[in-house]
Amino acid sequence: MAATSCELYPEISNQLSVVLKALESYEYTELELIPFTWSDNTNDLLVCELKEDTLMIQGTPLRIIYMEAQQIFSRFRQNLKRGSFSWDWKLWDSLSRFLLFVQPAQSTVWNFRKCLLLQSHVSYDLELEVNRMALKRNAKTSEVWQHRKWILLQQTNSISSDFIERELEMCSFLVDRFEKSYHLWYYRWWLVDSYISILPREFIIQEYYKKSKEAIRQHVSDHGAYFYRQKLLLYLLKNQNTQVDYFALLSSEWEWTHSIIEMIDYSFDSPFSYAQFIYACCSYWLDYENSQHRYLMDAVYQTLKCRKSKNRQDDKVSSNMLFKMSRQLFQVVKIIIHDDMHHRTITK
Repeated sequence: MAATSCELYPEISNQLSVVLKALESYEYTELELIPFTWSDNTNDLLVCELKEDTLMIQGTPLRIIYMEAQQIFSRFRQNLKRGSFSWDWKLWDSLSRFLLFVQPAQSTVWNFRKCLLLQSHVSYDLELEVNRMALKRNAKTSEVWQHRKWILLQQTNSISSDFIERELEMCSFLVDRFEKSYHLWYYRWWLVDSYISILPREFIIQEYYKKSKEAIRQHVSDHGAYFYRQKLLLYLLKNQNTQVDYFALLSSEWEWTHSIIEMIDYSFDSPFSYAQFIYACCSYWLDYENSQHRYLMDAVYQTLKCRKSKNRQDDKVSSNMLFKMSRQLFQVVKIIIHDDMHHRTITK
């Protein structure tokens, strides 16, 4: 019988060989690494078993095996640079997956997997699954999201609206598991912004009114969620036609934001940063000479001013600071809009 890829490398321990053989098949859609404790006994029992669609790897020597895998991969990279290596892609596929499942924040290993993809050793669908399992291990690392983004960019022409909706559902699932993951929210907005042409406008509105609201109400200090809502609000504002529409949208947004602010302690920064953004949008889109518009802008201003007062800052200093802040944010909104329009013109 032909030797397996792991048996061709005698320097690989029996325990690591067991793990790599289990990973090699791609028959699993979920992965569970049972929490382990430190052990100096490398002969401790290691168990790899497939239960339905979940691959379970359990045992105390996992830390030692992981360190061994790191050393082998490091030697492989050195040999690769010298041009002297044995290219058994199945072995390096399994080894790199094991490294990433234990510690997803490894850009070097993700870059190696790009090579496997570009040489057609691994399909893009399988790589998305590998990436998804790594995200379930840790969704707060930029390296995993950057790799997923890269995969999608290789397949831009074949991406459908259904696929985007499934990606957004995955993001919603991960938001509940990993609080305050800015990289997750940035990826979510990148999806919507990059493929907005194939998404119905009703879908964008639902993302704005329902999805982002639910996320913020669950985690009121999640800056990434406010960033996402800020982007959606800008998109909707740029697609309004009259000042009546601008006022209706901004007034509704402030009413909702103010309800969040009333629920929280004044030490939370994210809701007030978002309120500053609303104030800047009001300065850009509304007419201060209009009494309704002025009332809205003053309401936002007074809330921000009250927050500064509660932080025991001098009232005059606070007013000057808010005035400067509003002018700065006004310029920021102009730059964001200009850059966005310029980007879309180039894309077209």
